[in-house]
Amino acid sequence: MLHFYDKCPCSLQEQKQRLEAACALSNAGIPCMVHLEDALAFIHFVPTGLFALNLVVADQDVDRASNIITGALPYDVHTGVIEHYCESILLDPAQTRVYTTSTYLPRSVPAVMDEPMLIIVHPQSRFNFNVADHARSVPLPPFPNSIRFPTLAALIDSLIENYLNPSPVGYAPHKESLDFRVYMSYILLYTLRHQGPAVLPNGDLHPNCVEVMQSLRPENRSYFEDYARLSPRRNEYKYHVKNHKDILRSLGHLERANRPRPLPLPGNPILMLVFL
Repeated sequence: MLHFYDKCPCSLQEQKQRLEAACALSNAGIPCMVHLEDALAFIHFVPTGLFALNLVVADQDVDRASNIITGALPYDVHTGVIEHYCESILLDPAQTRVYTTSTYLPRSVPAVMDEPMLIIVHPQSRFNFNVADHARSVPLPPFPNSIRFPTLAALIDSLIENYLNPSPVGYAPHKESLDFRVYMSYILLYTLRHQGPAVLPNGDLHPNCVEVMQSLRPENRSYFEDYARLSPRRNEYKYHVKNHKDILRSLGHLERANRPRPLPLPGNPILMLVFL
């Protein structure tokens, strides 16, 4: 049975425990954006499980933000493999991290109740955000105004851009692409679809979906529509990558349009033979 929410499914106490690190950054004068599961739950009313806390800061603030968090709270910088936040050994023998340019901060003592076991500090370029752009983010009272959450349009834009045209990270993260589908489905199911079916009996998109689609950046609208309609074309990755880049070029965004395609994961021939 599905349960839909018209407010945050998490208590204020849970929010406070989850956002301790964000408050530490705010106290130090570092603006941040709360992304992924916590943004989905706290702002967009998705009853998702809360795992790692994903904090996005300006690129130049990543190291300082990490130092502030580890100085104020029981978290340590970790450079090794962290289960669930690296690639499968079947696809990558090195088990490369999903976020190669981000800093991983696992908790150094057992968590109490809802405190995150892992904090990941991301540079804003990794998610195509601008933390200083308050037109595409909102605060969450009673927390400080410098702790921001992406609007629905900014969240969807970031997810689609990161899927179709990621910032150069060297390879195409497989786990991140799986998470992308989960987040998009959550948004359509919990944030939008409870207002009515995504596709009306006459074949039109529900007005709420149309409103959201029109609020997206032009290069992301086609993919969003195909995903909302559950069109088979949503799985045609090469088609959507080309379409995305073509629209970027037509809008004059040549730097983003000319980003090189990331390399596929190397695979693990030895283990693959075991499973054949």
